[in-house]
Amino acid sequence: MVLVIISVAAGLALPAYSGAVARYRLQSATHNLNADIDRATEFARATMTPVTVRFDPSTHRVTFNSLPGRRDAATDHVLDLQAHPNGATIASANFSGLQQYTISAFGVPDSGGAVVLSGAGTTRTVSVDASTGAVGVTP
Repeated sequence: MVLVIISVAAGLALPAYSGAVARYRLQSATHNLNADIDRATEFARATMTPVTVRFDPSTHRVTFNSLPGRRDAATDHVLDLQAHPNGATIASANFSGLQQYTISAFGVPDSGGAVVLSGAGTTRTVSVDASTGAVGVTP
């Protein structure tokens, strides 16, 4: 009888737990993208080097051209939004009709826009303000 009760409780908890993990992964991907955009902006200002941010919905990767990688400073930084602990996909990216934008040497983007991340049956929109470069997230 105890085993039946434990089995029923586990059966009820498992879907809720897996949904929570999936939502956490989307939140993690959103946080990592925001942090990398902020890092790229600060790098552009500090070194007076423009950084191009490219979104690739087919591979779910974001490439930061001219921003040194975290492990290998000789390569461009790449954020894989599907890799652990992330778990998101790029549903769309639109920056004045392109899937990229460039942060100037003064830390200002050449265009504003948004990228939509999806996962766990939900989406989050990361937007970049064209005039300030401020990053915002809407659930």
